[in-house]
This record gives sequence, C-alpha cells and structure tokens, in this order.
Amino acid sequence: MTLVESADAPFAPVGHPLRKGVSTVKSASVDYYPTRFKPDVGAFAQIDLHSDQQTDLADFNIDITVEIENESYSGCRLIVPETEALQIGDTCIAKVGFLKPMRAIVVWRSHDDDGRLGIGLEYDE
Repeated sequence: MTLVESADAPFAPVGHPLRKGVSTVKSASVDYYPTRFKPDVGAFAQIDLHSDQQTDLADFNIDITVEIENESYSGCRLIVPETEALQIGDTCIAKVGFLKPMRAIVVWRSHDDDGRLGIGLEYDE
C-alpha cells in the first residue's frame, strides 16, 4: 500500500475516499504516486529552449511562455504550442510560476482530447 500525504487526510492510502481534492498519478520511472498541485492563480511558465548553450542560469532568456496544468515537487505538466522543440529527452531551462529558473528534462509528450499538446518536465536540480 502506498501512502501519500494529503491536506484532506494526511497519510491516507491512495484511492481512499478521504483523499478527495488531491490528484495522484503513477510515475513511469519510479514506483510511487507523486502528489500534483494546481498552479497559483495567474501563474505561468517561461521556457528557455537553449539550455545547452548556457552554463549560468542567470543567462535565462524567455523563448516561450506557456500554461501550467499542474505541478509537483519534482516537475510539472505544461500546455505548449505545437513545436518541434521540446521532444522527449530534450533539456531546457524552465521558470515555473514563482520558482527560480531550473534545468529540466522533457520526460513525456501527449495530446489532450481537445488537441492541446502537453509536456511533462522533470526538474534536473
């Protein structure tokens, strides 16, 4: 049984009826269920696609600004415009919400039923 902390019922088992309001998704790379959080109101993510050319995160340049679908402690799900960039395995620098810019790796891509492209970023810090 996997236990995950929740605001509704701390340490209630995944799938327990008291765990309403907290989304969990099984990670493909690790055998646990990371808790997902809704982004702060008005928050968005900024992405620098040229992380391979930078050694200092202070050189962060905004290439695209995108919607944050959800966040976790280890990464996030973003809604991005159709692009050839941000393929699985690509690295970038992402400033998600009010967090500092961090190196991140694209770990998955998928299209929603309404055609929006979602990507999963895993922080590399």
